[in-house]
Amino acid sequence: MPQKERPNERMAREIVAETLRVPVTCHDDNTQGSMVDALIHYPDGSLGAMEIVADHDDRFNKMWDALEKAGHSLPVGGLRRGWNVVLGHGADLRRVRAELPDLLRGMEDLEHADLRRMSWKRNLELTDRAAALGVRMAYVVDHTPPGTVHLRAEGWSGFIETVSLADWVHDVLARHPRKLSKLLAHVGVRERHIFIWATMGSNFSIQDLLMRREQAAIAEQVAPNLPEGISHVWVAGSMSSQGVAGWSADRGWWWTPWRFPRRVDDAD
Repeated sequence: MPQKERPNERMAREIVAETLRVPVTCHDDNTQGSMVDALIHYPDGSLGAMEIVADHDDRFNKMWDALEKAGHSLPVGGLRRGWNVVLGHGADLRRVRAELPDLLRGMEDLEHADLRRMSWKRNLELTDRAAALGVRMAYVVDHTPPGTVHLRAEGWSGFIETVSLADWVHDVLARHPRKLSKLLAHVGVRERHIFIWATMGSNFSIQDLLMRREQAAIAEQVAPNLPEGISHVWVAGSMSSQGVAGWSADRGWWWTPWRFPRRVDDAD
């Protein structure tokens, strides 16, 4: 049965099409095995093949799946206010369900509305309990009903440091060998492109690099070590405020803002 194109695949096609100013069409409709995700159509009639992959941290995925099953919320009796709680990727959700209510009640009893603003020394018991549960942030949200606790996975946080796009690309592709195999097996094309979505679970340094909007910061990156036959790499942030880093042997690394056509019928 033909499969519907995923939204991130369509957006990747549109970004590449608008950047290169050539049509990029969906190719993998599940009617055959090992089809590449998209084909790039050049004016001279030649083709490029493209595979699309998202970088997802395993711990982030497990946490997100668990929160999805819980509806990203936890009703807690005895609370006078509504709360937002951000959990680290390694948090045990079963333990969080069991122990978080007492932690939040304790914060309310001491009239604390934000874990980040609590004195660590004066509230050692509460801050230690929060750390043990993997609670990164806990703060009051006045527009939610009392006793409603919204749970979120930690995402946009981390240390900004010198980062190698090349090493990050290598690590992502090493976790998705089938993507490379499909791309390299596709014949009759002049180029083979791999498009990687950086996500909320990606290394924060990569996320920050894509936010900088500085051509120089991208251009200074070393070339990725790619298997022979892979000609282009694209690395896109998952927010439009970020941009897209591209690499090819003839051009090196470069940066562009998101480019995709406006539309009003996007209901996927």
